[in-house]
Amino acid sequence: MPSTYVRDTSGLIGTEYNGLYGGSIVPKYGQSAYTEKNCRYGLGGCYGYPDFNGRNVGQAWYLESTEINRAVVPVGKIWRGGALGQYYVGSVICDVPGSGLWTGTHLPDSYGASAYSKMKPAQPNFQALNAIYELKDLPGMLRQRMVQGNLKNMSNYWLALQFGWKPLLADIRNMVQTQMNGQKRLQQLLRDNGRPVRRHLNVLDVTSNAAESVVQSYSTVQPVFVTQYYDMAPVYRERHYDRERVWASARFRYWLPPGPQDVEWKANMMHRIFGLQFPSPSVIYNAIPWSWLVDWFSNVGDVLENIDSGVADRLAADYFYIMRRKDYVREQFSQTVFHRESGEKVPVSGTSTVTTSVRTRGVGDPFGFATNANTLSGMQLSILGALGMSRLR
Repeated sequence: MPSTYVRDTSGLIGTEYNGLYGGSIVPKYGQSAYTEKNCRYGLGGCYGYPDFNGRNVGQAWYLESTEINRAVVPVGKIWRGGALGQYYVGSVICDVPGSGLWTGTHLPDSYGASAYSKMKPAQPNFQALNAIYELKDLPGMLRQRMVQGNLKNMSNYWLALQFGWKPLLADIRNMVQTQMNGQKRLQQLLRDNGRPVRRHLNVLDVTSNAAESVVQSYSTVQPVFVTQYYDMAPVYRERHYDRERVWASARFRYWLPPGPQDVEWKANMMHRIFGLQFPSPSVIYNAIPWSWLVDWFSNVGDVLENIDSGVADRLAADYFYIMRRKDYVREQFSQTVFHRESGEKVPVSGTSTVTTSVRTRGVGDPFGFATNANTLSGMQLSILGALGMSRLR
């Protein structure tokens, strides 16, 4: 199977007659659809390429594609008129300029560690050690007051809300839920012990704000005629946006501590579910000041979390894949007006699209350090701003 696949749907769309009495006959051709797919690597892991209808063996692969669909609008017989009686019979195509393949690289590897940490089936329901450590800030939180009109005090109040009260209330809620559902979680862990556990996670799904513009251009409707054919110059409204999706799929197996499952064993498991084990690297890391800021720009916390097998003694993944799809979409709504010999107007309109995509799959690495691929959110920016204002004198 070749690595490049091309499908071109082109053909005769109409005929222009230049004169009533023995004038020239000019056929007009156009392209209504075009698809190009270029598989950089991974054909062996994608049986059925380019349609992907067959068995998929799950190897790493990287596919770039461009798909163009142009609206074909029948117009019948439209008239130029004049001494030669020039006219056209057939259809016109609402054009959208084609785009080439991607020039950048969009591998999904940087999402591996964070996806793995969220999908682990044997992680504790509650991190009691971190919650106990953070209680040292409670006295200061109780003394916190908001003073209106003072930017420093307002920013301190905001930071105390984000890093004090909200985590404290979340810890209380999680502790209560763990207490209520602890036995149910233990039964689930026992049931799946040593068996395959499948997990699927949507990591990212975003669409950029669409940008729109209106342009007058005769080339937006093909074929292009002399101006006497038109009752209205062709115009088009263009809309373009980006969209990106990242998701992960894995199958895990874990093995709980050996030994008779007596009262002592179950009590030990409940301690693990509550996060009361010996401090793991991730627990120590989360207790370090400013580690939350490091996690905004890297996946250090996730990598340390993946070192620990959680409530189990051993944890392994039979397979772990990260998938990423990035699209650039351009939509173009074109319209114009022709006329017939009788003077009847012939309005024409249609929407055409071109989608340039990159679809990738990689074998996930739970211990691969990477920088955060996303920009800071509004909440994160507000926290950084509050930190700056809290330094005001």
